Amino acid sequence: MKSAIKLHAELRGKLIVSCQAFDGSPFRSPEPIARFAQAAVQGGAAGIRANGPEDIRAIRQAVGVPIIGIWKAQQDDGKILITPSFEAAQKLVEAAGCRLLFLPPYSPDLNPIEHLWAAFKTRLRKDLATAANPFLFIANMSQCYC
Repeated sequence: MKSAIKLHAELRGKLIVSCQAFDGSPFRSPEPIARFAQAAVQGGAAGIRANGPEDIRAIRQAVGVPIIGIWKAQQDDGKILITPSFEAAQKLVEAAGCRLLFLPPYSPDLNPIEHLWAAFKTRLRKDLATAANPFLFIANMSQCYC
């Protein structure tokens, strides 16, 4: 197993793809999520971010890159917590056949892609409703920002 420092160095500056689907989505089961992860790795992803033990278990069988596991839990007030307990973290670790590692706190201010993504979403929210062809609008926007 790799140390946290080696893993961080391996992933630093590389693409980590989030492979998740919303509840109710036709893709909301481990098999399609694992196929998304395979496609991401084939496209150059150095790591995968996934939600829940079942998806992580399926992804671990499909790819050999590091998996950043989370567990989204919606509270009664509608707020979503990410891996809200140590027990949830343990289940994620067991699902991947891995061990817990410390990662430093995340700050969007330290990640330049977050600024680009925020600008993209702002423009999308502003202009999508008035676009003559929403699909073409999104396709053109993604070409402008890539």
